[in-house]
Amino acid sequence: MHPLRGPYSIVLLSALISCDGGTGPGASSGASGGSSRGPTLVVAQTAMIRKILEEIEALGTAEANESVTITARVTDTISKVNFQDSQIVEKDQVLVELTRQAGNGTAG
Repeated sequence: MHPLRGPYSIVLLSALISCDGGTGPGASSGASGGSSRGPTLVVAQTAMIRKILEEIEALGTAEANESVTITARVTDTISKVNFQDSQIVEKDQVLVELTRQAGNGTAG
């Protein structure tokens, strides 16, 4: 048997049983509440695998789930950043290089 015919047969059989025109067991007759609607339309289609591309446009503010605050304990400035945004870094990897500036100490 074709793998998709089983589910279609069950759906079609269920649809036919549910819309038998009021002649099946338990059907009411006459004008005391009987249903006079016609058969229910059943549409079957072969299942397909395909990509669904949906694009959503929204106006608002995006917030990160996580964040960090970096505070400098030195007066040096960053001269080079050795990573890109969202890049995975290795343990002990040098992430930034600092430039020492003479004369930036505080008088106390």
